[in-house]
Amino acid sequence: MPSTPVARLAAPAVHPASPSLRHLAVVAAAWLAAVAVFGQAADRKVIIIDPGHGGDDNGARSTAGTFEKDVNLILAKALQTELSQDKQLQVVLTREGDQRLALEERAIHVNRLRADLFLSLHCAHAPQESSDGFLIYYFQPDADQADTYHYLKTPLGGRELRVLPWNLAQFQWVPASKEMAGILQRRLNEFYARSSGAPLGGPLKLLATVNCPAVLLEAGHLSNPADERRLDDAGHRAALAQVLRQAVAEFLKASEPIRETP
Repeated sequence: MPSTPVARLAAPAVHPASPSLRHLAVVAAAWLAAVAVFGQAADRKVIIIDPGHGGDDNGARSTAGTFEKDVNLILAKALQTELSQDKQLQVVLTREGDQRLALEERAIHVNRLRADLFLSLHCAHAPQESSDGFLIYYFQPDADQADTYHYLKTPLGGRELRVLPWNLAQFQWVPASKEMAGILQRRLNEFYARSSGAPLGGPLKLLATVNCPAVLLEAGHLSNPADERRLDDAGHRAALAQVLRQAVAEFLKASEPIRETP
């Protein structure tokens, strides 16, 4: 199952020595500090489901004319219904209807609510109709992002950074995000009774700015007729939502995720 090119979801390179970076770090520190003060503090775990695309951003399109944005939203609402059965969870969608949201808006929404888990839902598309199945991504910094982090840390005398720049917020959650991606991969492998490789790490722009464990799922290939039929079937979507709920529950049941700084 060929993977969707990570490049289309990747974050732009940041040069650690640029003068604007120091200004960005100061602004970002103030912004994230404000998030910590005004963010929602709830006893329940906050789960944010992100239906990708929306509005005039249709995402991928099948040969039959199905838009990715619509599949993402329908699946997100099915998962919201499943997760909301657990009264210990507060489940929020980044969009409830067909509106466009910039990646930055989605991340700000997640960080403002101080989410415990972020799951972005998408569909894949490939040139070959034979490409099928799901894909799972988590954030893995590229060389420029790693250099940026170490550049910011050095002037502080090697002390641990308490606040990261907004475009590196995911840095400390990489181990937890990778753990969630692995759980989801295993659960979906069992659901589909097939082995489909391992989760893919990459410098995804959306996930880079999210300040909690975060995973992006491409639930199937709209370019594959069989996948499209499955995603268009309400029974399949309900079953898939149950599997996703089980994965979320397994992740949350584990010990509190360790925030490790590379």
